Amino acid sequence: MSYGANIRDGWREAGAYVGRILKAAKPAARWLPRLVLRAQLQSMTETRLITGRTPKPLLKKLNPIWWFQNDDEEQTAPWYKPEWPQWRRDFYWNFLRNPLQNFRCYVVGMQDRNYSVWGRAPVITVQRNDLSPPELGWQWCVLAVGPWRLPFVSYSGRRVVWYLGWQPSGFFGAKFNLHRA
Repeated sequence: MSYGANIRDGWREAGAYVGRILKAAKPAARWLPRLVLRAQLQSMTETRLITGRTPKPLLKKLNPIWWFQNDDEEQTAPWYKPEWPQWRRDFYWNFLRNPLQNFRCYVVGMQDRNYSVWGRAPVITVQRNDLSPPELGWQWCVLAVGPWRLPFVSYSGRRVVWYLGWQPSGFFGAKFNLHRA
């Protein structure tokens, strides 16, 4: 046997040995990053139970006229355009300023249901720039309502603020605002 053959055989054996080590390590390589990620997420997240809610009647939810109303604020806010006649204030409040409020709260929203919400702490926050002191970045949560999992994500940046999905309150909404620098 020549010297070169011994080196080749040695490299083959070393390669086979390293291959066996890597093969044995693959399962750990699969679960270890997940475990680390899960630990990081658990320290950054929280869960809240939302209870004590009363369901709205199904007949109301099926009425398209009711969708445009605002059951949570049955009267137009006193501070909203007090110089206007009441009929105009009501029209603007219900149909232009807060369109489809009941629809977003109760028909597609979950504000009349009990549920749990899990997400980035503090989980009840809609936008990071609402915190004190204000922050920039992502906020997310998932509402667990029976078998459904309803997502919410928002981003607050220097130039843009947006959100989409079911807010921690159960309200369904979408927003996209641009800001000047």
